[in-house]
Amino acid sequence: MVVLDGSGSGDADGDAITYLWAITSSPAASKAVLTNPTSVNPSFVVDVVGTFVAELIVNDSHFNSAPSTVTITAQVPNVTVPNLVGLSQSAATSTLSASGFLLGSVSPGYNLTLAPGTVLSQSPAAVSQAPSGSSVNITVVVNLAPVVAAPAPQNIGINGCLSLLINASSPEGKPLTFALSNAPQACRSVATGRSCFPHRSAGRHL
Repeated sequence: MVVLDGSGSGDADGDAITYLWAITSSPAASKAVLTNPTSVNPSFVVDVVGTFVAELIVNDSHFNSAPSTVTITAQVPNVTVPNLVGLSQSAATSTLSASGFLLGSVSPGYNLTLAPGTVLSQSPAAVSQAPSGSSVNITVVVNLAPVVAAPAPQNIGINGCLSLLINASSPEGKPLTFALSNAPQACRSVATGRSCFPHRSAGRHL
């Protein structure tokens, strides 16, 4: 609530004065009204963010004074950003809502020690100050797919043995297992990145 103060007003002749306050400018969505606009200390409730202008005219029973104005700027208060690191995404969302924030962007990240779905980092940082109702962006741990390099095409004769060396890696540094498809049954289960199987017919094999 804003309390206005007209106690600094007076009349050069020492006559008693009366007060008349008015809100002359306010945000379009505001419905603010003055309480006791003819008192020395009227008040009003700021109902939206923005700029309000209040005007005071005093009268000594003979003349009105020139208007005197005061500008009041209402802003969204800053509040403390909660710590989200280590929480699940759903728990982080609930924590933000309870603290007056919104969930912003969610970016993928990876970590060898945190479980998938865990918040890895956030912006703004925890314990910093940010406007109530603003967004907090988070990075969440995800499982990243391994990267595999296809072996180069090879030419081999019938009954020859085709040896494949498959290069693959995990962006998370995890150990990998291998399995071949569209290959003879003997090669369907492969534990390493190298496989050899007999080639008994002409043509192209994938």
